[in-house]
Amino acid sequence: DYELPWYTQSEAILKADAEVVKSQKELILEERLRTHNGTTSTFLTTRVPLKDAKEPNKATAILLVAINITEIRNPDKEQISENE
Repeated sequence: DYELPWYTQSEAILKADAEVVKSQKELILEERLRTHNGTTSTFLTTRVPLKDAKEPNKATAILLVAINITEIRNPDKEQISENE
C-alpha cells in the first residue's frame, strides 16, 4: 500500500484490514482515495475475511471490492483534483 497512489491513506487502509481480520466480519466503508492520475475519488469498499478451510476461525486473506461512487457523491465533477 505504501508504494501505490493512495500511499497517504495507507495507515487507514491497513487499520481497516486489521479490523476485518480481528473481528472476522465484513466491513463496508466509504473511502476517498487518490487514484493513479493524482485525482481523489470516492469509493464504496467492502472487505470480507477469507477463512482457512481447516481453521474456520482464522482469516488467511481479505477480499476487497471497491466501487467508484464519485459521480453519485459529486454529480458535477467526476473526480476531484488534488489541488481542490
